[in-house]
Amino acid sequence: MSIERYVELIPQTTDAVPVVLPLERGPGNFLLFQLSSASVNVTLLGEGVREVFAGIVGGLYVKRVKPWKNLRIEGAVGTQVTYFIGNENVDRDETDIRLQTTLIAGITATADAPAATLNDTPTVAVPNTALTPVVPANLSRRRVGISFVSNAAIGAGTVFFRKAGGVNNLLEVQAGVQYNFSGTYGVSVRNDSGGALTAMVAEEQ
Repeated sequence: MSIERYVELIPQTTDAVPVVLPLERGPGNFLLFQLSSASVNVTLLGEGVREVFAGIVGGLYVKRVKPWKNLRIEGAVGTQVTYFIGNENVDRDETDIRLQTTLIAGITATADAPAATLNDTPTVAVPNTALTPVVPANLSRRRVGISFVSNAAIGAGTVFFRKAGGVNNLLEVQAGVQYNFSGTYGVSVRNDSGGALTAMVAEEQ
């Protein structure tokens, strides 16, 4: 077992017009994203697998039987992140998004309680050339996952997540990828793919 702790700042290029760069790490099957000075998006890339955890500020705990090949952290330039990543013996996949982190290296905090209910949410029709509310605000929600079937006709740069009623594209949507949100806010989808889509929602309370 080998786990390393990192404290890093999200960088940018030194070009005349700087470009924000992601933080990236190689293979692993253990991640504890402890703390961030601002919200970031954490992506795990594997063999035919892409997991995205959006709007994370700390307390993300992930263990996978099959290691991922790449970890990517994206956010505003200068955002400081603290996380633990590495490899350990794992017999089952685990994911936990906590309001505060567990006891690590002398840091005491309280973990969020696990969700008690997985809602039986029907699919949501997402018409073309429209902004569709996919998930309403829900103060009792702990987390929600949103995905589109892997054979959905979603071209590059055509479908995006937005805040409820928002005008700015926040995350690009790809078919077959589950996007996880840990807030109680509403989420909308802007669809310009050329056809109607269907969103699947897994909401925990």
